[in-house]
Amino acid sequence: MDVLDRAELAFPKSLPEFQRLFPDDAACAGYLEKARWAEGFICPHCREIGEPFRLAARPGVLTCRKCRRQTGLMAGTVMERSHTPLSIWFGSHGVYC
Repeated sequence: MDVLDRAELAFPKSLPEFQRLFPDDAACAGYLEKARWAEGFICPHCREIGEPFRLAARPGVLTCRKCRRQTGLMAGTVMERSHTPLSIWFGSHGVYC
């Protein structure tokens, strides 16, 4: 998916805009969720469509309301199994990938 071709996902055009859009892990998780499930969350386990449970302490994890299985936002990406926070992957702390 090319996020630059998706009008509904704002993509920063400058460093200050980047830092404003991605100030923390929760903001990065929200953006990644919109990029992965633009039409709404679909559980990869039971295929249920709907709003998942979210835990404030774990912004990168979604829990299906039907089957209760957890799905990591980074699963199936280059970031999978990484212990690096999303804000570092996104580069919002001055570290650019």
